[in-house]
Amino acid sequence: MQDGKIIAAWLFQKYEGGNAYGTGVVRQLNSMRISAMVVYLEKRSDAPNPFAENGCRVEYLASKGAAKFFNPILIFKLAKFLKGSKVDILHCHRHKAIFYGTLAAFIAKTPVVLAHVHGLNRTRTLVRRLFNSIALPSVTKLIAVSEAVKSDILASNPTIAADKVVTLLNSIEFPKYADVSITSNDARQLLGVPPYAFVFGTVGRLAPTKGQRNLIEAFVKVKDRIANAHLVLVGTGPLENTLKHQAQELGVFNSVTFAGFRDDVPQILRAFDCFVFPSVMEGLGCALMEAMAASLPCIAADAGGIAEILPDNIGYLVKSNDSEALKGAMLSCANLTKEARQEMGQRAKNHIAQFGEDNYLKKLQQLYTTLLAGDY
Repeated sequence: MQDGKIIAAWLFQKYEGGNAYGTGVVRQLNSMRISAMVVYLEKRSDAPNPFAENGCRVEYLASKGAAKFFNPILIFKLAKFLKGSKVDILHCHRHKAIFYGTLAAFIAKTPVVLAHVHGLNRTRTLVRRLFNSIALPSVTKLIAVSEAVKSDILASNPTIAADKVVTLLNSIEFPKYADVSITSNDARQLLGVPPYAFVFGTVGRLAPTKGQRNLIEAFVKVKDRIANAHLVLVGTGPLENTLKHQAQELGVFNSVTFAGFRDDVPQILRAFDCFVFPSVMEGLGCALMEAMAASLPCIAADAGGIAEILPDNIGYLVKSNDSEALKGAMLSCANLTKEARQEMGQRAKNHIAQFGEDNYLKKLQQLYTTLLAGDY
């Protein structure tokens, strides 16, 4: 500690530009007698970093590709940084950062090391099991973003004691999504979506675990019943061309907007009549939480920790990996009156308000303070 302040470093594998997880949290930590900084093993983009733009100290240890394979130089670079900056708490996010972070913290004698696990099935290979057997014994606590993730960690790593894993549900910048003044028509103009359409929308990386193939399959059946139905997919990823081809083959390409990466998601959400989150594997689902904060009626597949934020009395919770279930929920939502959809959206907003950053910060500050005092 320095001048009574806890010095915490958040460690990520790479910076690739765009939005960054936890920007608002780190900014506010710096106003809570916690000096928080951000460290990346690799810098893969010269785009402005949101952490730096928010006044946070940001450090990059190496350029693109340095951590692609095991690189012991990075361990010693990180250890030197931790020791020189007198870091009290190293807060590592995701697998590769956890592995390098635990080894560097051992060398630097950093008092507290946290391993933040954001998704399911993170111990899916023999190599990862080996890495975990080396790294996790040195971790002070593992943080799971949901109870589902906690259960997955313990099932995949039977040597870890249950009390070594704590659950800290993700937070969102609630006002950023709840207090948006743009109209629906203006938001649709940003996307080029017809003003008369009934718009189903989703936000997320275009990847197999996100379930967009099921969504397009369900949308085809919805389109047969609702002529003005339109689908918007916000995000990029490895499945983009596959999904476009699927929409083309199924005859709905002209009714599907592939919006790509957007840095104006709070505004874009105003274009949607209904938000659909079709993931087949999900730790918690921040995009769903953001849509709920935006007062949208929501449909989500019951995967991972989704039910922990969207109980079935708040939105539509359907069977995972089931396009028929998605279709049924989408038709049910579209057939509601506008007033009923608004009421459902308001219930979602009221429910998700408890996941704002203020509550998250209080819990995180308490965790930092308790662990640094050695009470674990």
